[in-house]
Amino acid sequence: MLEHSICIASNRSLIQSKASLSSAIGYVELTNSELIISDNSSEISKEIWCKNKISNKVKYLTLPGSNSRENNLNAYSNATGEYISWLHDDDFLVKLDPTFSMQKTADKRCVGFRPSVALWDEHTGISKSTNFSIIGNTAKERVKEYFCLNGGNNTTFFSFMKREIILNITDLYTNSHPTIGTYCDWAVVLAYISSGNILHNPSSLYIYNNHNWSGDAAKIHAAIEKQFTDVGLQSRSQLFLPLLTGLDSFILICRETSPIARDEIYEAGIEALVMYLKSFLARYGQNKTLFTPNEQKTIEEMAVAVGIKNILNAALKVIDVHAPEIVEKYKLFYRVSIGCEWGDFR
Repeated sequence: MLEHSICIASNRSLIQSKASLSSAIGYVELTNSELIISDNSSEISKEIWCKNKISNKVKYLTLPGSNSRENNLNAYSNATGEYISWLHDDDFLVKLDPTFSMQKTADKRCVGFRPSVALWDEHTGISKSTNFSIIGNTAKERVKEYFCLNGGNNTTFFSFMKREIILNITDLYTNSHPTIGTYCDWAVVLAYISSGNILHNPSSLYIYNNHNWSGDAAKIHAAIEKQFTDVGLQSRSQLFLPLLTGLDSFILICRETSPIARDEIYEAGIEALVMYLKSFLARYGQNKTLFTPNEQKTIEEMAVAVGIKNILNAALKVIDVHAPEIVEKYKLFYRVSIGCEWGDFR
């Protein structure tokens, strides 16, 4: 089996994506890996360029007219490697040591490898780099460890994850999440981390294009709001981001298909949920006037709820006031993932 599949769901033009695609092609040529490009840009010049790069290591698939969900699905469903990772078509991946083998380095508790990651933008150049492993003895310890180590960015999303882990979580998120918004990537990563250890891969460098998240506060705020309006929610929904992330994290961490024992995974899910709810309530306390009277009422009821089932029910009432159109979708997401009705766990 190939060690690694790199998946690029590409929508940018050839001019915008050529450097990224070229970096990935160079990476797979040096390693026991493959590149899958699923392209829905419908640009003829890009298609010609990519088809000229096709080899036994590079697959190029076109999906004109598809949305981002379908394009993502087309990419990862064609991956055959033991480890699978995502590469955005404006980011870069570099192999620094071709002799490093994840298959030979992994132990039985390892479910993935995190490359060294650097942030880049056109004004600053490289601004920040991170190198760390997540090796807590329990799922809860790993969740807490990530909250301490992430440094304010979630580039662990681009880790090289064991095939069964990433496919299970990606299928669940892609097919069942109420919005499939890009704001959900923190919850996805916590689901990865809860599943086992993620070791540092010092032989690979992921360079993340930080253009959207650099600059003044107004630009960054607009980028956050766009994550919600792109999936049909209000721009105001960004106020509820920690609440939504807490619920998404709990639901994905506690999925029935987790390789971790149920009691252990439940504790990890609670840890993530409580951390994010504390953040949400702190944000609410500092900006109370930004919430409607009905939102305030349900948030304050949630703040005094006792017990996880009551907290989950109260959180759903908050969502029902703010975005009632996704309440039934959340109940279904919970049922598909955890195998129980909302708030229950077994």
